[in-house]
Amino acid sequence: MNRRMNFAPSLDFCLVFRYIFSTFFEKGSSARSLIPCFDEPSYKAKWQVTIDYPADMIVLGNMPDEGFTVMKDGWATTSFPPTPPMSSYLFALAVGHFASLETVSKTGVLVRAWAWTGMEKYTEFALKTVVGTVDFMATYFNYSFMMPKLDALALPQYNSQRGAEEHWGVMHIQYERELADPQYTTAWLYFLVASYCAHETVHQWFGNLVTTEFFNRMFLNEAMAQYWETNGIMYAFPEQARMGKFERFRKGLDGFEVDSSPLTSKPVVPDRPKYSTGIIYDKGATLLHMLSNTVSPEVLQLGLQSYLKRYQYSNTVDADLWREITDASASKGLTDWNDRPLNVSELMDPWIYQATYPVLKVVYDGAFVTYSQEPFILNATSVLGPAPYNYQWIIPVFSQTASGNNSHYFVGSDGGSSFWKRPLNGWQVENAGFAGFFRVWYDESTWNPILNQLNTDPLVFDELTRAQFVADAVALRERGSLDWKRVLDIAFLLRNEKELAPWYAFIGTLDLLIDTFENTADWGLLQAFVQKIVQERYSAIGWNITGEWSQDMLSSYITEWACAVDLKGCRELAASSMTTFAVNCERSMSGTGLCNALPPDVRRSQYCWGTYENADPNGVVGKMYDWFAENSKYFERDTDKLLEGMACTRDTAKFNALIADTLTGKLPSKMLGYLGNHDSTGQLLWSYFERNPAEIIYGVPSTLDYMNAAMKKWKKQADVDQAIAFLNGNGAELLSDDDKKAMRSAIQSVNDRIEWIADNVPSISSWLKNHVGDFYE
Repeated sequence: MNRRMNFAPSLDFCLVFRYIFSTFFEKGSSARSLIPCFDEPSYKAKWQVTIDYPADMIVLGNMPDEGFTVMKDGWATTSFPPTPPMSSYLFALAVGHFASLETVSKTGVLVRAWAWTGMEKYTEFALKTVVGTVDFMATYFNYSFMMPKLDALALPQYNSQRGAEEHWGVMHIQYERELADPQYTTAWLYFLVASYCAHETVHQWFGNLVTTEFFNRMFLNEAMAQYWETNGIMYAFPEQARMGKFERFRKGLDGFEVDSSPLTSKPVVPDRPKYSTGIIYDKGATLLHMLSNTVSPEVLQLGLQSYLKRYQYSNTVDADLWREITDASASKGLTDWNDRPLNVSELMDPWIYQATYPVLKVVYDGAFVTYSQEPFILNATSVLGPAPYNYQWIIPVFSQTASGNNSHYFVGSDGGSSFWKRPLNGWQVENAGFAGFFRVWYDESTWNPILNQLNTDPLVFDELTRAQFVADAVALRERGSLDWKRVLDIAFLLRNEKELAPWYAFIGTLDLLIDTFENTADWGLLQAFVQKIVQERYSAIGWNITGEWSQDMLSSYITEWACAVDLKGCRELAASSMTTFAVNCERSMSGTGLCNALPPDVRRSQYCWGTYENADPNGVVGKMYDWFAENSKYFERDTDKLLEGMACTRDTAKFNALIADTLTGKLPSKMLGYLGNHDSTGQLLWSYFERNPAEIIYGVPSTLDYMNAAMKKWKKQADVDQAIAFLNGNGAELLSDDDKKAMRSAIQSVNDRIEWIADNVPSISSWLKNHVGDFYE
């Protein structure tokens, strides 16, 4: 079989291997490898299929089957009626030993969630998600689901890196993204399953009913699905409204990340492959969010309703989409930056035909506050090449002041209107509510009034505005436009923050600070800073979950940070809960789901810090890991958490035994990363290598993986010197050229870390020392 058709073995509930046949035809010469056809999205046809297959199996296709005929030789024949007109990549078949849960949605659609036999009980959550999304889409867009049924099929080995495919009427989904075991599923995993299932369901309208003309405009499919999936999830789970708001912000951050580097930034409509990147998903979805904020959700809804009706069963380009929203805007009398009827194409084309995104600069020149824009990637023309709009955008800016909110378009280099030249009269926040896809850089004069307001009453700003302050400061510091003082001033305000989004914006930076300062002279300062900012949230939600996904995610982060900096009570609770776990789970023959009283969201912290505190003398964490490795053929469940938990031991003999088991393949290679992260001395892996170089050279993991783990905690020139001494010594005779290259690569990473520390730690330490009194108030 080729890579677009797959025979995959699976274990059923009796631990018997069965085979599943499935198709994936979106890319390359795909559908034509099975059926002669015009194999591009612009060609649509009705597909009528008859298939022969083993009679003990079930066959699923785009349409409901018309029954089957069993033949003499143990085979059966099933026929499917013609599909509506559709592109070839949406054609799909799957054959296997399947079982399902099913229901009928409020809008009358038969929805079935399938898995291989014995696993169907884990599809209940996915079924609820798909049903809710079907009903949302049909109701909101006034367009009923157009197929007789909708199937969601969980596959054990899925041949698409994206994890799912929206085949019309029969969605194929990697099983981890459809199945959920309630005994082990965290809030984040629930949301991940919901996201994949809702995303593919939205595609039934945006992508299947109306299809992009060619793959370079895949944002017409993918941005739509990435944006509206959140609405579908919120319709299915209205109690998760806070998570829905956070998700708009998270997608924006992901869009920024891929669009901020010359290596990954490209237009939403690229002029060359690769067409399918994170740009079309997260940047595309956030641009739709910006457009919704600009024209209003109601106008966007009207425009998309018209878009679906006008182009049903056909293909489109971006101009078709913008035209429908332009007409809807005209019906409501919307005007543009020149008080003319709004042309949505003029607004949006600079955003989809240029790489990167704007930074809005706010500067007080001593007389007035003035504004300008520039691309986030500096020197964009020389780095990325020329752009059709010279790296300028028409920016819809939502502003907030003490007297209220307003919105204006920023056009050209200086804004294009008198609004963008004002006196410095109190604070004014731009991009309030994270309404647009751009960052804001304030100079000290325009930032200080905002900071004063944040210190006085931060709740004047909603959580996404507060989150954007954090995210913009972090990104602009990394860009070289701000210093650490701005970042840490904002981060210290997290001590009163109760929502996930502002914390999420600081996750990477906070983890970096903890890694950088651990085992250094100023660790106590950083420790006190982190203890101060997490204390209130830890007291409120540490180790606990409520069922509200955003708060449960925050609980897992806060709990881990609290233990990492030894906040009073955190490691003690980890130890006591580990003692209880060890007693209750020692003889478990069914995993940890029932015998561990702590929720799945915080078990990683429990296993790690409980092991660190030596609260598991009988090694129950290791025994449970072995049980899962042997018995849990599907799902991660607690397996990875237990694996990392073992790496948190402070017992040198146990640590060395874990290294040996990893090198022989008894433990997976990822264990090296966990050992490197939790080697508090920073020398145990390296010392093991010096004593046993042959074990590393000939072991299962790569030498590069081992060296990166061994040097993970290195921060000083003396650390590098010992590695260079080994390379120049007799021991290096055992190393191949590839091994030496791996060592030099790891050494270079340490040198980069040392350089970063020299450039950044003095200013961070200075800020910490200047504010140390605030940490103990």
